[in-house]
Formats: sequence, structure tokens, C-alpha cells
Amino acid sequence: MRLSAFVFVASVLLANGAFGQSPLAVKYCRDLSAAYRKAITPERPADPNVTRASVNCSINPDDSILVIEAALKEWKVDLPPK
Repeated sequence: MRLSAFVFVASVLLANGAFGQSPLAVKYCRDLSAAYRKAITPERPADPNVTRASVNCSINPDDSILVIEAALKEWKVDLPPK
């Protein structure tokens, strides 16, 4: 009984991305998101794909970082330190 409860809890946590997300990657992704939000202007409107990536920092930081970094580089915005 205990083993099956453990397997159930572990599978739920894995499905929700609770394991394997580097806290440093999540923090850097959130820093990138903050820089992106500050860089948005009427002349440079938000891109829905980058906004979606910003929202997904805590569950998929690696892919989100790639998307947000590319947008900031395209806009010639300095990236935050890693």
C-alpha cells in the first residue's frame, strides 16, 4: 500500500514538473521576463509567444529562456546576468 501511494504521488509531481527544474534557471527566466516586460512599448508591442514563454518559466524554464532571450536580442535589450 505504501509503495503504491508513493508511486502515485511521484507520478503526480513529475507530471506537474515539480522535479528537474533548476532554481537558477527559473530565476534567470523570471529575470528575462522582467526585462522583457520593461522593454515593451507602443512601438514594440508584446509578442504572444514571448508572453506565453514568460508565463511558463516555472514549468519549462529552458525552452522559455530560449524564446525570451531571442526576443530581447532582437530588440537589442541587454540580457540580465545569469
